[in-house]
Amino acid sequence: MLFSAFLNGITRSVEAKTRRRIRGIGKGASRSQAFEDELVGAAELPGLIVLHGLSPLLGGTSHTHLYLPLLEAWDATDGTGPLLDPTLRPALYANALETAWGTLSALGQPGLRPSRAAGSSWPMSARCPPDVPLAK
Repeated sequence: MLFSAFLNGITRSVEAKTRRRIRGIGKGASRSQAFEDELVGAAELPGLIVLHGLSPLLGGTSHTHLYLPLLEAWDATDGTGPLLDPTLRPALYANALETAWGTLSALGQPGLRPSRAAGSSWPMSARCPPDVPLAK
């Protein structure tokens, strides 16, 4: 499987890179444009492939943080800050499913994925209100 190169590194570094890319979405870039990067094979990347974080057990070593793009996008659309409009959540989620690493990322975040088939409502969660329908 191929992953975007920016996803690999220590947590703090990957968080900063991800937030810069999220700001790009706020300035009009699509998610695929914002997260575009060199693709690297999993065997070439050091550390673990992390699907659900944050974890103090990972320490200061490099890992591939697949959970961060979608998690940071959700945090940017939580309605408390000016970064992204909360109505973008369904489109951000659907767009994540366009890449293999994005799909894996979405599966690693149990509070962010839809609970039923397409067309249903989002699950009850602190991060994802139930009244936001999936994009068609």
